[in-house]
Amino acid sequence: MKVLLLRALALAVLASCIPSAWSQELGGVWDLKIENLEHQVRASAVIGFSEKPALSCMSGNWRRVVVESSKTSDPGFFPIAEPLSFRVEGSRLTVGRNELCDAYLHLQGVLEKGSVQGDYVSFGLGGGKRLGYFSAKQRR
Repeated sequence: MKVLLLRALALAVLASCIPSAWSQELGGVWDLKIENLEHQVRASAVIGFSEKPALSCMSGNWRRVVVESSKTSDPGFFPIAEPLSFRVEGSRLTVGRNELCDAYLHLQGVLEKGSVQGDYVSFGLGGGKRLGYFSAKQRR
């Protein structure tokens, strides 16, 4: 049993040191739009996905999002000026505020050939809810 646990731990450490497939999928610059529930754009940004590890209260392999520029009609709608991080699980991308524990704001969607779209959600100890939608497109 101990050998299996040590082997699993060694594989996890090794996997965290090998560049992942997302580096090719998420390379370059992306145009991000975040909408409210009425599909009105409330924030937009030009972002990049870095390989630099990010702090997170959540488990998982979180990396830093680099915000090159941003514009918002409501600074309280999405924390574009705060540190953001991301993770990829299979084809699912999550971008969000993860350093403020139990008050998470996430963009969650499925990556498909240089684009992603999905939901903007909040969740924490008091539950969760959909706040809007988002989309992002990789520049070519």
